[in-house]
Amino acid sequence: MVKKEGEDMLYLEDKNMFYPISIALDNIKTRLTVFTIFLAIATSAPLIFHNQFLTGPIVNAILFIITYLLGPYYGIAASIIPSGMAVGIGLLPVVLLPMIGFIILGNIILVSVFNSFKRKNLYIGFISAAIAKFVFIYAMSAVILRLYLKTNLSASMASMMGINQLYTALLGGLIAYAFLKSFKKLN
Repeated sequence: MVKKEGEDMLYLEDKNMFYPISIALDNIKTRLTVFTIFLAIATSAPLIFHNQFLTGPIVNAILFIITYLLGPYYGIAASIIPSGMAVGIGLLPVVLLPMIGFIILGNIILVSVFNSFKRKNLYIGFISAAIAKFVFIYAMSAVILRLYLKTNLSASMASMMGINQLYTALLGGLIAYAFLKSFKKLN
């Protein structure tokens, strides 16, 4: 790797040709490897921590990072897989099973909103995505948990699907920003 004079970007040197480092992520094998590594972190977080305030920010950060580095299609794929695993291995409380589709859609909304802002204003992208996910999941949980699940757990589950979603998404944005900034991937 070399840094060309007057440039902020690192370049790879190959037979006297210089390529920007970002070209390395254009290789499909590299993209799949990066995706797999981040996805492994996102899917193992619930297995390790069993706590929404630890796993939520990690998963949201991974969604932001994957979307920033690899694009929205990878972000959408990453939105589906961890939630599916949480259901498959029994980490999601049974009372929340009706919410799984809405949680996945909330993650897809997070990825989509962030993707539309990421090149214009990263901060607005993180905040707007977090708010959009929160509003969607909160609205859906109000309907599902209050109308269909009349149990004593509904209030605590509504809290889990409410403001906690906003906190974990915003914290995920901070973690993603710190990670991307540490690798100088931000403009």
